[in-house]
Amino acid sequence: MPDDKQTAPVKGAFLVFSAIAVLLLVGIGLAAELTRIHANTHQNPEFESMCAISDGLNCETVALSPYSIFLNLPVSVWGLFGYLTIFAVAVASLWKKAASPLYGAMFGLCTVAFLSSATLAFISFTKIDSLCLFCMGTYTVNTLLMTLVTVALVRGQRNPIRSIVDDITTLVRKPLLLGMLFIIGTAPIGVGYALITPYWQTAGFNEIPTLPTGVDTDGYHWVGAQTPKVTIIEYSDYECPYCRTAHRQLRELISHYAKDVRLVHRHFPLDQKCNPRVRQKFHQFACHFASAAECAAKQDKFWEMNDAIISSQDHQKPQTIDVEKFAIQLGIDRSEFDNCMKEETVQKDILRNINAGINDYVSATPTFMVNGQKFKGRITEEQLQRLLRVSE
Repeated sequence: MPDDKQTAPVKGAFLVFSAIAVLLLVGIGLAAELTRIHANTHQNPEFESMCAISDGLNCETVALSPYSIFLNLPVSVWGLFGYLTIFAVAVASLWKKAASPLYGAMFGLCTVAFLSSATLAFISFTKIDSLCLFCMGTYTVNTLLMTLVTVALVRGQRNPIRSIVDDITTLVRKPLLLGMLFIIGTAPIGVGYALITPYWQTAGFNEIPTLPTGVDTDGYHWVGAQTPKVTIIEYSDYECPYCRTAHRQLRELISHYAKDVRLVHRHFPLDQKCNPRVRQKFHQFACHFASAAECAAKQDKFWEMNDAIISSQDHQKPQTIDVEKFAIQLGIDRSEFDNCMKEETVQKDILRNINAGINDYVSATPTFMVNGQKFKGRITEEQLQRLLRVSE
């Protein structure tokens, strides 16, 4: 009969190894679900996750944040790759030519997973202001994995760092095993880059080159030339379809004259909520969008929010646009943004824009002003070239 004292360590090691395998399977399931949530949150406006519980506990909010992407792939996909790699190492430990479980290699991988969890948890608390229930599940899995692998090393009286070196040495001496692990660990990453398109990119004018931006001496936002020969003042309404078309055309046009032409944006929403000249309901979300752009500006994201609001209306109705979603995607602090949207100072800023338009006798949007000369509807390239010649 086998000696109970001899079989006890074997049973203990089997239980630890089994627990690690179960945790890895749970981690794979959580990472797969988080990947599904990430894809649907960005692509399906009607999607509602079961873990979208409140503002402070919401997987969708975390999925929308720029911190959900690492090296142009969703973080959850990297987690899936990580769990699969650790699982492959665990299975390789059972291979008949492996002298002992590769706990050193697993310890190294689990350490990376644990530190990643700690970093992501810190970001959720301090940057996103929202927690993800399934993410916290992966944090728990990673902590338990780290604990179990450490226990396994302690039970075997093995130094963690020395074990990592020993396992690397073991794998180098077994090129077939090392090759299999390398393929299992890297092939899915290549497949991920090949198959996953950047569906998470924030709405914007991706076809227009990025230009210098700033705020002029009067406090208005500009884009284009830092030392302009011609400055174009644009009075615009975010809900006006003609404004969207003219703004996009002008931005593209300015990109060809980026050293000479500057565009200055001024709000003129045709919305009775903030414009005293509008007596009846017209563009009912224009003031709201203008406020969102100004609140984004307080975190240096005016043009990013501007472009997101305008471009999103190519395929969305104004009433379906969620500016807070854009704020999250742009990495804007949610608490500051939400508080700003309620402040009277923002409304005063927008009214200042409107009053400037009233003083310039603006009656419709879009309207453009250049040295007191008024252009309604648009500015053509021929007109811009003429303005440049006059300025020389």
